[in-house]
Amino acid sequence: MRQVERYRPIDAQNVPPETRLAGEDMLGYVRRDLQLDQLTLKWFSASDRQLTQEELLGPDGVTLLNLNGGVTCSILGRVSEDVPTLIWCRADLTPHMAARVVAHEARHAWQILQEQAGAVPRRLDSGEKDARAYTRSRIPTARELVRQRLEEKQSGA
Repeated sequence: MRQVERYRPIDAQNVPPETRLAGEDMLGYVRRDLQLDQLTLKWFSASDRQLTQEELLGPDGVTLLNLNGGVTCSILGRVSEDVPTLIWCRADLTPHMAARVVAHEARHAWQILQEQAGAVPRRLDSGEKDARAYTRSRIPTARELVRQRLEEKQSGA
C-alpha cells in the first residue's frame, strides 16, 4: 500500500533552473495559445511536514488542501476551480515533464474558465480526455522549448 504524500509550496528560486524555465516557457506558450493572459505558475514539492496554519489560511490554502487531500499517488500538477488562473507544478520533474504538466493544467484552467462563463457544459470526466489530448498535441512544443533552452545554455547566452 502506498503512503499518502504531502505537498507544500516552494519558491520558484528553489526549483531546478532547467525545470523552472521549461515550466515558465510553456506557460508563456499556453497563455498565447489558449488566450489566457492571466495564468500564473507556482511550484510545490513533496514534504514530510504538515502544512502550517499560515499556509492553510493564506491565499493558496484551498489549493494546498486539494493537493494534500489524501491521494495515494504522486500529484504532478493541479489547478483549482476556486482559482483557475493559478497552475501548480511539482518542482522535482524533468524539464520536459514540467512543460507537459503546465500544458495539461493550463487546459484544465481553460476548461474551468469556459464552464464558468457558460461557454461549454460541465464535463463529467473533469475534462481529462480533452486535457490529455491537448498535452499530447503540445509534446513537440515542449521538446522544442527544452531544446532551445539547452542550446542557449551551451552557447552561454
